[in-house]
Amino acid sequence: MGFIRRFGRAALAISFLLPFLTSAPSPASAGAAIRIGGSTNDTPALKAIANAYQTAHTDVTFSIVGSSSGEGVAALRSGSIDIACSDVAVNDPAFTDTKIGVVGFVFVVGSGAGVSNLSRADVQGIYSGKITNWKQIGGNDLPIVPFSRPIGVGTRFIFEMTVAKTLIPMTIEPDATAVVNAVAATPGGIGYSSTNYVGDHQNLVVKYEGVAPTDANILSHTYKFATDEHAYTAGDVSADAKAFLAFVATQPATLKSFGILTGADAAATALRVQGTLNQAVALQKIAAAYQASHPDAAVAVKGTNSGQGIAALRAGTIDVAASDIAVDYPDFVDTTIGVLGVAILAGPHTGLKNVTRAQLIGMYSGKITNWKQIGGEDQPVVAFGRAIGTGTRLLFEQKVAKVEIPTQDPVNPVELVHDVATTPGAIGYIATQFIAGQPESVLAYDGVAPTPANIRGHSYAFSTDEHLYTRRGGPATAREFVTFVTTQRADLAASGIY
Repeated sequence: MGFIRRFGRAALAISFLLPFLTSAPSPASAGAAIRIGGSTNDTPALKAIANAYQTAHTDVTFSIVGSSSGEGVAALRSGSIDIACSDVAVNDPAFTDTKIGVVGFVFVVGSGAGVSNLSRADVQGIYSGKITNWKQIGGNDLPIVPFSRPIGVGTRFIFEMTVAKTLIPMTIEPDATAVVNAVAATPGGIGYSSTNYVGDHQNLVVKYEGVAPTDANILSHTYKFATDEHAYTAGDVSADAKAFLAFVATQPATLKSFGILTGADAAATALRVQGTLNQAVALQKIAAAYQASHPDAAVAVKGTNSGQGIAALRAGTIDVAASDIAVDYPDFVDTTIGVLGVAILAGPHTGLKNVTRAQLIGMYSGKITNWKQIGGEDQPVVAFGRAIGTGTRLLFEQKVAKVEIPTQDPVNPVELVHDVATTPGAIGYIATQFIAGQPESVLAYDGVAPTPANIRGHSYAFSTDEHLYTRRGGPATAREFVTFVTTQRADLAASGIY
């Protein structure tokens, strides 16, 4: 967590708006990868839609990097990307604006606050430092702990332009998920996030100005903390980029699954699939193929983690849950779609090509702290892992070792692979589909390499069946889609599911 001190309203406005004030050069030529950047409220959805688009346009490639609205607009102006995603409207004659939907933002309030609604005046008082205890606005006698996003992020700009200026020092979190998690862990905390990042913490969401952040209220702007989402291009944009943006407009179900609302009927009737990231890429490609052969179908696939997928299916908010973990609920129907292997990774200067279960138990319990203790180099052990709630973490703890020490847990699996590969003495684990760029980091486990044949036959011990769960009495289309998934062996194998 970092802290910033505000040095005046003008400084904040200038620091955010500078990327929006210069002219734009021509974009990359047609035939090159479509480069997309900007708001993280949009880029996850566009990544999922890009996967579907590539199913029918195999010659088109993408580079999609989420950062912030300001950084995206600046990159578009410099010509380093082709499409800039922004929460903020930009008035520039050199830009072409494609509105892709509406995003709502919510206020999340930590335990013990004792409030279920916040007025604009309440929020202004909190973020100006005039209201410091929840009892001042009818809540409990508990100090208020405000959280915010960095300057330059579109969410922060929308908050300051539509709700309240930030006039006091406070804890700044790097992304929306971190804000929500910090509030959840802090009695009396308050923060704001787009609806897509609230996850399992829906109980923390309060009304704003007496209006709940429902889809209908956000779409109609009856709920006032909402904004149009923009995809900007500049100059003579490539034909591929134009065609992709046109395709985005036909994907309301996927947009909605990432919190971007369009009002299209398809968004309300889409088959909703959510769960482990280990299946997400394969399921997105398979969903595109399914929709191609079922023109009236809409399938929205959202990668989160196994725990969130199971919880959403139990709550009735999705139709299919993707899970690395077997669960036993009487109203669930389980379809096994293949076997997944999880690789053990090591960083530089470890001196080993194989690791045993006993050695991993020692490392993740803190009993083995240097590689020389198990025959390797004289190098401290640096443990990496996956976050609590992910299926991969649960599998590791069930099949290999309990995690009894603090570990570094990058959110993105690709980041984990990179971090382990570049950290001397590192140890970590990740599904095999994510290791393509760093095969030299992979260790044998108990003397067995994580090859497709060994994973398929379960001779590689750190492997698991992959599951798609539906509910008894659920929509017939859910069962039809799951059955279709089991026939798409090539797409599953490409994601390491054999």
